[in-house]
Amino acid sequence: MKIIAITGSPHQDGITNTIFREVVRGAETKGFESETIDVNSINPASCQNCLSCRNNNTDCVIDDGLKTYYNCLREADAVIIGGPVYYGMFCGNLISFMSRHYCLSDSSRNIRIPLGKQLIGVVSQKQSDPTLYEEFYNNYFSVFLHFGMQMKGIINSYGIKSKQEIQPELLKKAFDIGASLGD
Repeated sequence: MKIIAITGSPHQDGITNTIFREVVRGAETKGFESETIDVNSINPASCQNCLSCRNNNTDCVIDDGLKTYYNCLREADAVIIGGPVYYGMFCGNLISFMSRHYCLSDSSRNIRIPLGKQLIGVVSQKQSDPTLYEEFYNNYFSVFLHFGMQMKGIINSYGIKSKQEIQPELLKKAFDIGASLGD
């Protein structure tokens, strides 16, 4: 079984990635092989609406590192997406990344990847109200649900301002949701 783990945080050792790695670690204890895609290092362009993908029934023609991702996504049984909330939404690279999923349906809106993948979201926000950005990130993840993925859960680390403030209970929750993949 395979997971593709997508992180959008620019902070390799920050809050988001610390929690994200626990989700991945939990999945790996269940026998999942993981491949991590660091969206920040790819710096994907946004969808240009060139329609090459729709007219030619192909993956996106922009050559910026996401071609490998599309192939990994097709083979994956589960997807983990993690990112920080900046200014009320995920960081810009994750927004561009999401827009590039347009190519995963054809001109008749048929989905071009296998259905039924499980999805886990990891969200970090410094605001202490856990519901403040809920509408935004639920909308973001709904794009992936459109592609036939099934939401397994979302870990929202709200009100944490530094990695040192992450409580062991939150890390255990992250680990446990990762370990629940495949169930």
